[in-house]
Amino acid sequence: MQTIEKDKNSKYKKLKLDYTYGLDKIYDRQFIEKKKLEPEFEREYNLKYLGKIGNVFSPLLIDKTIKNYEELKLDGIPIVHEALHCVGIDPGFGSSNTGIIITEHLKNPEIVRVIYAEEFEKANPQDIVDLCYDFHRKYYPNIRFLVDGSNAGFVRQLKVVFGENPDYDYKDVSPESMEILPISFSTEHKQMLSHLYLMINKEYLAIPEKYEKLIISLRTAQAKEYSLDKEQTSYDDLLDGLRLSLKGYCII
Repeated sequence: MQTIEKDKNSKYKKLKLDYTYGLDKIYDRQFIEKKKLEPEFEREYNLKYLGKIGNVFSPLLIDKTIKNYEELKLDGIPIVHEALHCVGIDPGFGSSNTGIIITEHLKNPEIVRVIYAEEFEKANPQDIVDLCYDFHRKYYPNIRFLVDGSNAGFVRQLKVVFGENPDYDYKDVSPESMEILPISFSTEHKQMLSHLYLMINKEYLAIPEKYEKLIISLRTAQAKEYSLDKEQTSYDDLLDGLRLSLKGYCII
């Protein structure tokens, strides 16, 4: 037994658990380069969990949203403070994660790019409020926060910190007079998924490759008649945050 364990330690620790170990040995290099273009590549060859392939967004168009970011060299464009910034917030606070997405509307090139995408597990509401206020100071005055209104307590907490009337009515919500915009997710979720679908299909969205979880949420999105199946969709809190963020470009 001691000999076997020693042998394991000396040999098997050197093995790489990705496709590079088999290049020019098990796999032909040209074959691998072709496979890299397929959305299943990371799951099949690098053993990454990507969830099931969804039925909402075309894998090719999702890839295009990533290529848009690279081909337009958006990494080289600093934050444009005069541009409109929309923050989509899907608050969880225990029952699920809190997803936050920030998008920026560029005029040249004419595109909406994702500049922030994070999810927080078991987040403290006050920490999220503080984070939002940091965004407010960074992007003021061209920022709007679109929040799932089902968490009324969190919406009121945000509004108090931002100096807005916490006693609101959905029919009075206006980007002209408010930064905190509660959205009735239960009545608007289908329209928001449809809008996201159009944004991707018209190649009007750019996502950096580094936001892997957000990209996985798009790849795994399962829906029936634009009603998202959250049990089948990975990182659905980020997808909800993206839907909320992009709604800002419909109402402003």
